[in-house]
Amino acid sequence: MFHIGHLNLLRHAKEQCETLIVGVNADSLVLRYKNKIPVVNEKDRAEIIKELRCVDDVRICDTLEKKVIWNDLHFDAIFIGDDWKGNDRWLQTEKDLAPLGVDE
Repeated sequence: MFHIGHLNLLRHAKEQCETLIVGVNADSLVLRYKNKIPVVNEKDRAEIIKELRCVDDVRICDTLEKKVIWNDLHFDAIFIGDDWKGNDRWLQTEKDLAPLGVDE
């Protein structure tokens, strides 16, 4: 569920970039990696995020592989919650994105 930590992350991200594109995990992705069906569906979650002043665009993402998303968007910075930093998936993401010049 969207909470103040998410809002603070998005506000902080917008302060550091010109265009903030937010990825919302697809329902099918959440089911695969959390083994849960989201309480609020992906379309509604995306609409909520889209209405935030700090957000310029929203994309529904069906993968956790940020390099796959980069292939589509060619972003130059990525922002992620502290709860992900330091885990194996995030460490691999840093390695994957470093050669592409992506700041984290």
